[in-house]
Amino acid sequence: MQELFEIMDAMQIMDYLMMGFLGIISYFLRDVHAGMKEHKRQSELQHLHFSEEVGKLKGKIEMVQQQATNDITRIEQLTQLKLDQISKDVAELTKVIQQLIKAKL
Repeated sequence: MQELFEIMDAMQIMDYLMMGFLGIISYFLRDVHAGMKEHKRQSELQHLHFSEEVGKLKGKIEMVQQQATNDITRIEQLTQLKLDQISKDVAELTKVIQQLIKAKL
């Protein structure tokens, strides 16, 4: 009988130890799981932040491209106006030179 109580006491002690170890392991697993969830949440927030930044930068690039296109168009128009003015000036000078040549002859 005494042996039976010793065996049961030993088994109860083993049960308590096993339950204690399972509790400790469960605590650490829960902590690891919470850390992984927090890391995932932080990663998603960072990804969202990067996506917003990329969107802003794309908008700025498009704006700069449009501004560059407008600047090029304006420069082309200004160059064309200057060339037209130079052509008029050359035509006028040609007339004056022809008149001077006629006057000398």
